Amino acid sequence: MYYELADELMNLIFSKKQVIYERKMSQLTKSKMLILTYLCSHNYKAHPKELSEKFFLSSARVAVLLNHLEKDGLILRIPDSNDNRKTIIKISDKGRALIMQIREKYLAFFANALEQLGEEDAREYIRLNKKLLQIVSE
Repeated sequence: MYYELADELMNLIFSKKQVIYERKMSQLTKSKMLILTYLCSHNYKAHPKELSEKFFLSSARVAVLLNHLEKDGLILRIPDSNDNRKTIIKISDKGRALIMQIREKYLAFFANALEQLGEEDAREYIRLNKKLLQIVSE
């Protein structure tokens, strides 16, 4: 029974509608969006090694992503005053504005979807998602 439910959940998560929605919503790849979001929630800066460890990405992949983000004017590279061999990645004003714009679109989309569920079902949906996330994180 649980395998059938898990299969149904996977099908829902990877449904065509969700994929189409995600493509429409974001001007960025998921990896770039994760990096910018992380920077926004961590004093707007981080070391490349920290990003690599946080997102389980190779240092080469992080370097490629950072190069693209820098080229687009979404991040800045600043020498680390504590260690001249290191660089600090800082989100630019343009990057911060883009993340806030994307966040507002996501909030509006999800608020509408939750409203259509109704308050009771929306709260239950969130409760169950939190519980499931806790279970799979352990």
